[in-house]
Amino acid sequence: MAYRNYAPANGFIVSPDGTGDFTTIGSAITAAVSGVTIFLKPGTYTENPALKTGVNLVAFTGDDNEANVIISGKCTYSSAGTVSICNIRLQTNSDYAIEVTGSVASIVNIVDCYINCTNNTGIHFTSSSGSAQINIYNSEGDLGTTGIGLFTLASSGAMYIIDSDYTNTGGSSTASTISSGSVNVYRSFIRNPITSSSTGFIGYNQSHLDTGGQNVTCITANGAAGSGANTSIFNSGTAQCVTVTSTFNLINCTINSTNANVVGGAGTVSYTPMQFATNSNVNTTSQTPLNIGPKILAAGGIGFDGTNYLANYVAPASFTPVLKFGGATTGITYTTQVGRYQRIGGVITFSIDILLSSKGSASGAATVTGLPVAAVSGPNYDFVCSLQAWTANAANTYYIAVLGSGGSGFALYEQNPIVPTLTALADTNAANASLVRIVGSYFCA
Repeated sequence: MAYRNYAPANGFIVSPDGTGDFTTIGSAITAAVSGVTIFLKPGTYTENPALKTGVNLVAFTGDDNEANVIISGKCTYSSAGTVSICNIRLQTNSDYAIEVTGSVASIVNIVDCYINCTNNTGIHFTSSSGSAQINIYNSEGDLGTTGIGLFTLASSGAMYIIDSDYTNTGGSSTASTISSGSVNVYRSFIRNPITSSSTGFIGYNQSHLDTGGQNVTCITANGAAGSGANTSIFNSGTAQCVTVTSTFNLINCTINSTNANVVGGAGTVSYTPMQFATNSNVNTTSQTPLNIGPKILAAGGIGFDGTNYLANYVAPASFTPVLKFGGATTGITYTTQVGRYQRIGGVITFSIDILLSSKGSASGAATVTGLPVAAVSGPNYDFVCSLQAWTANAANTYYIAVLGSGGSGFALYEQNPIVPTLTALADTNAANASLVRIVGSYFCA
């Protein structure tokens, strides 16, 4: 049959209703030679096309998302050379939708397609050639049931997923796997966990991996050294985000997990700054800071030169301050009783906000206790902080709160603005609606 000229390509039209040159993709591929493009008219093609080098399958732009052109079956390729599939919905039919096998440099380009994994893992890549590739560009897809993944890779070649988005409406917690070769993800959003083993390599770049809906680990890195993620976002819900038994790099990544250890395992994590949406504990057997800017340590510390670390960091947190008179709290009740603090290295910054509803019946000197971290001990380590309000006292009087060496509570004083003497505040200075606010910072133990 003569080819039709659909400039810039010669090709065939395939249509299930008989209005084209062929009614099946397989018959068109058999008749085609390299350089021929096969145009698919709307319809569902339930067949398993064996792809041919240089013969491309295309549909009109948007036919993939509108599900106008569907190949319900397995597209296979094992020859040397390149073939492209464009604007088509590739749908599993109790088998893979795409399978690349053999031992030669087979290259499959999937462009503007939709990989619909209805009942089976979508992609199977086992070519033993290091030059074999599956390149996925600007595509979408979905995992429609449990027990399946997006891909299995046991090839010496490489798979690239670029500018693509894959959902998981079936709630599958089954990982996509890579045991050899490499998977390289760029600017894409995947909602399916990934597990590497043996010599499998993972490169996750400027992308998002979300398994929070299934509460399973995003990446399990058991494969090749040098695998890692760069400027990417991970969300795993209650599960550990990344589990490492080999080595894995985390560079400028955001980790979101409520698990006690957001990154863990018996391997090694190398890292530069990470952001943690909730917990921040990295608990792998070893951690190696990369000397690129600030560092995040397993215990939440921060370093600046690869060796000089701030040993402790606590994100803004709350505590409960307690007002006492003569060391007692008899009858004291509160309208507001809130403390907040943040620790960076050996420095605590805090605020205390107390509003009484009753001053109670205790008597004696006023103190505020309850600091979660004690002050450092030593001579001349008394810390004077601002006591911003004590509403029952006279105007034009200064108030201070003093945190003693090694202490976790404040003594409250008034200071005469003319005669520099301190007088301890007591229950006699307070009223039922007294307001006490203390702010400041101190060195901690």
